[in-house]
Amino acid sequence: MKIKFLLSLFFSLGVAMLASAQTPQAFHEDTVAINGTQLYVKTVGQGEPLLLINGGPGLSHDYLLPHVLPLADKHMLILYDQRASGRSSIILDSAGMRLHNFVEDIEGLRKHFGIKKLNIVGHSWGGLLVSLYAARYPKRVKSVVLWDCMPLSAHFRDVMLENQKSSLSDEERANQVKIARSNEFKSGDPNELKRFYRSVFKSSVFIQKKVYKLDFYFNEAYRQQQYLIGFLSPDLKDYDFFPLLKKIKVPVLIFHGSYDPMPVENAEWMHEKLKKSELVILQECGHFPFLEKPDELFAKMEQFYAKLNAKK
Repeated sequence: MKIKFLLSLFFSLGVAMLASAQTPQAFHEDTVAINGTQLYVKTVGQGEPLLLINGGPGLSHDYLLPHVLPLADKHMLILYDQRASGRSSIILDSAGMRLHNFVEDIEGLRKHFGIKKLNIVGHSWGGLLVSLYAARYPKRVKSVVLWDCMPLSAHFRDVMLENQKSSLSDEERANQVKIARSNEFKSGDPNELKRFYRSVFKSSVFIQKKVYKLDFYFNEAYRQQQYLIGFLSPDLKDYDFFPLLKKIKVPVLIFHGSYDPMPVENAEWMHEKLKKSELVILQECGHFPFLEKPDELFAKMEQFYAKLNAKK
Protein backbone atom coordinates (compact mmCIF):
# COMPACT_ATOMS: atom_id res chain seq x y z
CA MET A 1 0.00 0.00 0.00
CA LYS A 2 2.87 2.36 0.86
CA ILE A 3 4.47 1.81 -2.56
CA LYS A 4 1.19 2.48 -4.34
CA PHE A 5 0.69 5.59 -2.22
CA LEU A 6 4.19 6.89 -2.97
CA LEU A 7 3.82 6.18 -6.69
CA SER A 8 0.48 7.98 -6.64
CA LEU A 9 2.03 10.90 -4.77
CA PHE A 10 4.99 11.16 -7.16
CA PHE A 11 2.61 10.98 -10.13
CA SER A 12 0.41 13.73 -8.70
CA LEU A 13 3.42 15.93 -7.99
CA GLY A 14 4.74 15.32 -11.48
CA VAL A 15 1.45 16.30 -13.05
CA ALA A 16 1.26 19.40 -10.88
CA MET A 17 4.81 20.43 -11.79
CA LEU A 18 4.13 19.83 -15.49
CA ALA A 19 0.93 21.84 -15.33
CA SER A 20 2.77 24.65 -13.56
CA ALA A 21 5.54 24.62 -16.18
CA GLN A 22 3.00 24.79 -18.99
CA THR A 23 0.98 27.63 -17.45
CA PRO A 24 1.42 30.67 -19.69
CA GLN A 25 2.72 33.90 -18.27
CA ALA A 26 -0.07 36.09 -16.90
CA PHE A 27 -0.37 39.57 -18.40
CA HIS A 28 -1.40 42.66 -16.50
CA GLU A 29 -3.02 45.31 -18.68
CA ASP A 30 -3.72 48.92 -17.84
CA THR A 31 -4.26 52.34 -19.37
CA VAL A 32 -2.23 55.05 -17.66
CA ALA A 33 -2.01 58.82 -17.97
CA ILE A 34 1.43 59.69 -19.31
CA ASN A 35 2.63 63.05 -20.61
CA GLY A 36 -0.78 64.39 -21.53
CA THR A 37 -2.24 61.24 -23.09
CA GLN A 38 -3.52 57.77 -22.18
CA LEU A 39 -1.11 54.94 -22.98
CA TYR A 40 -2.02 51.26 -23.05
CA VAL A 41 0.53 49.33 -20.98
CA LYS A 42 1.06 45.59 -20.55
CA THR A 43 3.41 43.84 -18.11
CA VAL A 44 4.40 40.21 -17.74
CA GLY A 45 7.00 38.25 -15.77
CA GLN A 46 9.01 38.94 -12.64
CA GLY A 47 12.48 40.22 -11.92
CA GLU A 48 14.47 43.27 -12.97
CA PRO A 49 12.28 45.32 -15.34
CA LEU A 50 12.94 45.60 -19.06
CA LEU A 51 11.10 48.30 -20.98
CA LEU A 52 10.49 47.05 -24.54
CA ILE A 53 9.78 49.67 -27.21
CA ASN A 54 8.36 48.38 -30.49
CA GLY A 55 8.85 49.61 -34.04
CA GLY A 56 6.65 51.83 -36.15
CA PRO A 57 5.74 54.57 -35.93
CA GLY A 58 2.08 53.66 -35.81
CA LEU A 59 2.35 49.99 -34.83
CA SER A 60 1.27 48.47 -31.53
CA HIS A 61 3.41 46.22 -29.36
CA ASP A 62 1.53 43.07 -30.41
CA TYR A 63 3.97 41.81 -33.03
CA LEU A 64 6.58 41.34 -30.30
CA LEU A 65 4.39 38.67 -28.70
CA PRO A 66 4.69 35.86 -27.92
CA HIS A 67 8.23 35.92 -29.27
CA VAL A 68 9.80 37.98 -26.45
CA LEU A 69 8.26 35.95 -23.62
CA PRO A 70 11.43 33.92 -22.89
CA LEU A 71 12.79 37.16 -21.43
CA ALA A 72 9.93 37.12 -18.89
CA ASP A 73 11.53 34.13 -17.16
CA LYS A 74 14.01 36.49 -15.47
CA HIS A 75 12.55 39.95 -16.04
CA MET A 76 9.36 41.90 -15.70
CA LEU A 77 8.65 42.99 -19.26
CA ILE A 78 6.96 46.34 -19.77
CA LEU A 79 5.36 46.80 -23.18
CA TYR A 80 3.16 49.67 -24.33
CA ASP A 81 1.42 51.11 -27.34
CA GLN A 82 2.99 54.43 -28.25
CA ARG A 83 0.87 57.55 -28.46
CA ALA A 84 -1.82 57.44 -31.16
CA SER A 85 -1.06 53.76 -31.78
CA GLY A 86 -2.72 50.44 -30.97
CA ARG A 87 -5.00 50.71 -27.96
CA SER A 88 -3.63 54.05 -26.73
CA SER A 89 -5.64 57.25 -26.95
CA ILE A 90 -6.04 59.17 -30.20
CA ILE A 91 -7.27 62.30 -28.44
CA LEU A 92 -4.24 64.34 -29.45
CA ASP A 93 -3.51 67.41 -31.51
CA SER A 94 -0.55 68.08 -33.79
CA ALA A 95 1.51 69.62 -30.98
CA GLY A 96 1.36 66.33 -29.09
CA MET A 97 2.67 64.32 -32.04
CA ARG A 98 6.28 65.41 -32.20
CA LEU A 99 9.34 63.27 -31.61
CA HIS A 100 9.94 65.07 -28.33
CA ASN A 101 6.68 63.72 -26.94
CA PHE A 102 7.50 60.11 -27.83
CA VAL A 103 10.78 60.42 -25.92
CA GLU A 104 9.12 62.07 -22.95
CA ASP A 105 6.61 59.20 -22.80
CA ILE A 106 9.51 56.89 -21.94
CA GLU A 107 10.47 59.13 -19.03
CA GLY A 108 6.83 59.19 -17.95
CA LEU A 109 6.71 55.40 -17.91
CA ARG A 110 9.92 55.24 -15.87
CA LYS A 111 8.35 57.50 -13.26
CA HIS A 112 5.06 55.61 -13.35
CA PHE A 113 6.77 52.31 -12.50
CA GLY A 114 9.14 53.92 -10.00
CA ILE A 115 12.27 52.63 -11.74
CA LYS A 116 15.46 54.49 -10.80
CA LYS A 117 17.42 53.45 -13.89
CA LEU A 118 15.94 51.77 -16.94
CA ASN A 119 17.06 48.74 -18.85
CA ILE A 120 15.61 49.56 -22.27
CA VAL A 121 15.21 47.40 -25.38
CA GLY A 122 14.25 49.05 -28.66
CA HIS A 123 13.33 47.46 -31.98
CA SER A 124 13.58 49.38 -35.27
CA TRP A 125 11.83 52.76 -34.77
CA GLY A 126 11.80 51.90 -31.08
CA GLY A 127 15.61 51.75 -31.21
CA LEU A 128 15.70 55.33 -32.43
CA LEU A 129 13.45 56.40 -29.54
CA VAL A 130 15.64 54.53 -27.06
CA SER A 131 18.76 56.22 -28.43
CA LEU A 132 17.21 59.68 -28.12
CA TYR A 133 15.96 58.95 -24.60
CA ALA A 134 19.33 57.64 -23.42
CA ALA A 135 21.00 60.77 -24.83
CA ARG A 136 18.46 63.08 -23.15
CA TYR A 137 18.33 61.23 -19.81
CA PRO A 138 21.71 59.48 -19.46
CA LYS A 139 21.45 59.29 -15.67
CA ARG A 140 18.09 57.49 -15.90
CA VAL A 141 19.42 54.59 -17.98
CA LYS A 142 21.21 51.47 -16.80
CA SER A 143 21.58 49.67 -20.14
CA VAL A 144 20.44 49.76 -23.75
CA VAL A 145 19.76 46.90 -26.15
CA LEU A 146 19.00 47.67 -29.79
CA TRP A 147 17.38 45.24 -32.22
CA ASP A 148 17.95 46.36 -35.81
CA CYS A 149 17.73 50.04 -34.96
CA MET A 150 16.12 52.45 -37.40
CA PRO A 151 18.77 54.59 -39.14
CA LEU A 152 19.86 57.55 -37.04
CA SER A 153 20.35 59.76 -40.08
CA ALA A 154 18.29 60.66 -43.13
CA HIS A 155 21.16 59.43 -45.30
CA PHE A 156 21.02 55.87 -43.97
CA ARG A 157 17.22 56.08 -43.97
CA ASP A 158 17.34 56.70 -47.72
CA VAL A 159 19.75 53.78 -48.17
CA MET A 160 17.30 51.60 -46.25
CA LEU A 161 14.43 52.64 -48.53
CA GLU A 162 16.46 51.79 -51.63
CA ASN A 163 17.39 48.42 -50.15
CA GLN A 164 13.74 47.69 -49.40
CA LYS A 165 12.72 48.70 -52.89
CA SER A 166 15.33 46.51 -54.59
CA SER A 167 14.59 43.48 -52.37
CA LEU A 168 10.87 43.49 -53.17
CA SER A 169 9.87 40.99 -55.86
CA ASP A 170 7.56 42.02 -58.70
CA GLU A 171 5.02 39.52 -57.40
CA GLU A 172 5.01 40.96 -53.89
CA ARG A 173 4.90 44.52 -55.20
CA ALA A 174 1.83 43.63 -57.28
CA ASN A 175 0.28 41.98 -54.22
CA GLN A 176 0.73 45.12 -52.16
CA VAL A 177 -0.88 47.25 -54.86
CA LYS A 178 -3.79 44.83 -55.07
CA ILE A 179 -4.38 44.92 -51.32
CA ALA A 180 -4.05 48.71 -51.15
CA ARG A 181 -6.66 49.15 -53.88
CA SER A 182 -9.21 46.88 -52.22
CA ASN A 183 -12.29 48.36 -50.60
CA GLU A 184 -11.55 46.42 -47.44
CA PHE A 185 -8.11 48.01 -47.09
CA LYS A 186 -9.44 51.49 -47.83
CA SER A 187 -12.11 51.07 -45.17
CA GLY A 188 -9.48 50.02 -42.61
CA ASP A 189 -10.40 46.35 -42.35
CA PRO A 190 -7.99 44.88 -39.72
CA ASN A 191 -7.46 41.63 -41.65
CA GLU A 192 -6.52 43.47 -44.85
CA LEU A 193 -4.22 45.77 -42.94
CA LYS A 194 -2.52 42.76 -41.40
CA ARG A 195 -2.11 41.17 -44.84
CA PHE A 196 -0.61 44.39 -46.18
CA TYR A 197 1.94 44.79 -43.38
CA ARG A 198 3.02 41.18 -43.61
CA SER A 199 3.55 41.70 -47.33
CA VAL A 200 5.59 44.84 -46.63
CA PHE A 201 7.85 43.05 -44.14
CA LYS A 202 8.12 39.78 -46.05
CA SER A 203 11.28 40.80 -47.91
CA SER A 204 12.86 41.84 -44.58
CA VAL A 205 12.74 38.28 -43.20
CA PHE A 206 15.42 35.77 -44.17
CA ILE A 207 13.02 32.79 -44.17
CA GLN A 208 10.06 34.68 -45.56
CA LYS A 209 7.28 32.36 -44.44
CA LYS A 210 8.12 33.31 -40.84
CA VAL A 211 6.56 36.72 -41.45
CA TYR A 212 3.15 35.09 -40.95
CA LYS A 213 4.06 34.54 -37.30
CA LEU A 214 4.01 38.31 -36.74
CA ASP A 215 0.67 39.23 -35.21
CA PHE A 216 -0.12 42.85 -36.05
CA TYR A 217 -3.03 44.53 -34.30
CA PHE A 218 -5.22 47.19 -35.90
CA ASN A 219 -8.51 48.72 -34.80
CA GLU A 220 -11.23 50.87 -36.26
CA ALA A 221 -9.26 54.05 -35.45
CA TYR A 222 -6.36 53.11 -37.74
CA ARG A 223 -7.02 55.88 -40.29
CA GLN A 224 -7.15 58.54 -37.58
CA GLN A 225 -3.99 57.12 -36.02
CA GLN A 226 -2.14 57.33 -39.34
CA TYR A 227 -3.29 60.93 -39.77
CA LEU A 228 -1.80 61.80 -36.38
CA ILE A 229 1.43 59.91 -37.07
CA GLY A 230 1.85 62.15 -40.11
CA PHE A 231 2.64 65.09 -37.81
CA LEU A 232 6.02 63.43 -37.09
CA SER A 233 7.17 64.19 -40.63
CA PRO A 234 8.94 67.51 -39.89
CA ASP A 235 11.14 65.81 -37.27
CA LEU A 236 12.16 63.03 -39.67
CA LYS A 237 12.55 64.94 -42.92
CA ASP A 238 16.27 65.72 -42.75
CA TYR A 239 17.85 64.49 -39.55
CA ASP A 240 21.14 63.30 -38.09
CA PHE A 241 21.09 62.03 -34.51
CA PHE A 242 24.57 60.46 -34.51
CA PRO A 243 26.18 63.42 -32.67
CA LEU A 244 23.85 62.78 -29.73
CA LEU A 245 25.33 59.34 -29.10
CA LYS A 246 28.35 60.86 -27.33
CA LYS A 247 26.01 61.61 -24.42
CA ILE A 248 25.27 57.91 -23.84
CA LYS A 249 27.70 56.46 -21.28
CA VAL A 250 25.97 53.19 -20.34
CA PRO A 251 26.64 49.74 -21.87
CA VAL A 252 24.87 49.23 -25.20
CA LEU A 253 24.33 45.92 -26.96
CA ILE A 254 23.59 46.32 -30.68
CA PHE A 255 22.07 43.53 -32.79
CA HIS A 256 21.80 43.67 -36.55
CA GLY A 257 20.53 40.99 -38.93
CA SER A 258 22.82 40.34 -41.89
CA TYR A 259 19.76 40.14 -44.19
CA ASP A 260 18.07 43.30 -42.91
CA PRO A 261 17.47 46.06 -45.50
CA MET A 262 18.48 48.44 -42.74
CA PRO A 263 22.08 49.30 -43.71
CA VAL A 264 24.64 47.59 -41.52
CA GLU A 265 26.67 50.82 -41.72
CA ASN A 266 24.11 52.40 -39.39
CA ALA A 267 24.84 49.78 -36.73
CA GLU A 268 28.59 50.08 -37.34
CA TRP A 269 28.51 53.85 -36.95
CA MET A 270 26.57 53.51 -33.72
CA HIS A 271 29.06 50.96 -32.42
CA GLU A 272 31.94 53.28 -33.29
CA LYS A 273 30.43 56.30 -31.54
CA LEU A 274 29.15 54.44 -28.45
CA LYS A 275 32.24 53.80 -26.34
CA LYS A 276 30.64 51.06 -24.21
CA SER A 277 28.96 49.16 -27.02
CA GLU A 278 29.12 45.69 -28.51
CA LEU A 279 27.89 44.89 -32.02
CA VAL A 280 26.48 41.46 -32.83
CA ILE A 281 25.75 40.62 -36.47
CA LEU A 282 23.19 37.82 -36.63
CA GLN A 283 23.74 35.69 -39.73
CA GLU A 284 20.81 34.50 -41.86
CA CYS A 285 18.60 36.92 -39.98
CA GLY A 286 16.51 39.84 -41.18
CA HIS A 287 14.75 42.65 -39.35
CA PHE A 288 13.08 40.61 -36.58
CA PRO A 289 15.79 38.85 -34.50
CA PHE A 290 13.34 37.82 -31.75
CA LEU A 291 11.41 35.92 -34.44
CA GLU A 292 14.29 34.65 -36.57
CA LYS A 293 17.16 34.03 -34.12
CA PRO A 294 15.59 33.97 -30.65
CA ASP A 295 17.96 31.48 -28.99
CA GLU A 296 21.08 33.36 -30.02
CA LEU A 297 19.51 36.73 -29.27
CA PHE A 298 18.20 35.97 -25.79
CA ALA A 299 21.29 34.01 -24.71
CA LYS A 300 23.51 36.95 -25.64
CA MET A 301 21.20 39.36 -23.84
CA GLU A 302 21.25 37.32 -20.63
CA GLN A 303 25.07 37.24 -20.76
CA PHE A 304 24.98 41.01 -21.19
CA TYR A 305 22.70 41.52 -18.17
CA ALA A 306 24.62 39.03 -16.02
CA LYS A 307 27.88 40.85 -16.72
CA LEU A 308 26.22 44.19 -16.07
CA ASN A 309 24.85 43.08 -12.69
CA ALA A 310 28.11 41.40 -11.69
CA LYS A 311 29.88 44.76 -11.91
CA LYS A 312 27.69 46.08 -9.06
